[in-house]
Amino acid sequence: MINVEYKVRGKLQREEIWEYPLEAMREALLNSIIHRDYFKYGIQTQIKIYEDKIWFFNTGDLFGGMTIENLKKPHPSANRNPLIADMFFKTGMVEVQGSGINRMLKSLKNAGLPEPEFKEEFGGFSVYMYKNYTEDMLRERGLNERQIKAMKYLSKKGSITIKEYTDIAPEKSRRTLGRDLSELVEKDLIKPVGPKTTRKYELKI
Repeated sequence: MINVEYKVRGKLQREEIWEYPLEAMREALLNSIIHRDYFKYGIQTQIKIYEDKIWFFNTGDLFGGMTIENLKKPHPSANRNPLIADMFFKTGMVEVQGSGINRMLKSLKNAGLPEPEFKEEFGGFSVYMYKNYTEDMLRERGLNERQIKAMKYLSKKGSITIKEYTDIAPEKSRRTLGRDLSELVEKDLIKPVGPKTTRKYELKI
């Protein structure tokens, strides 16, 4: 089950905070309807919720020569079901055809969540949205073991200082650890907060 937190602000106004941004889930669901291969009727579109992720699965591989690598780049729309796509566009549920993936990426990033993982598998297409960065995801982005420990610390504590990082990896010099943190900033995973003398680093939101 997807948890929803409630915060009270102003005059008893309730603010709902979802574990996954609604816009990202909406785009994944719309894509699964619009791009489904309806000739494969033996298996249905599926959404499964796990402790650490949510999984959207849809029958039908990527269409029109599209690749997973190009999904995150500006790309033309290629529709397996143009009439269904046009219907959603005319009702206003789809803004610009071919822009849904970018909206999904942006909403997850704004929520401080990892980029989704796209896979062609089981004769179809999957979208995985994660609550936190997994070790495999961080390694794929080129992080070393020290940096992975730092990211785990940040996920639990919310911020990290160079001193705290030194306690995590005492075998390395302060200069090396400083380079580690600078690389995490360059990879757009964390952001520096405050002047250099008292600087801390927080997860990038």
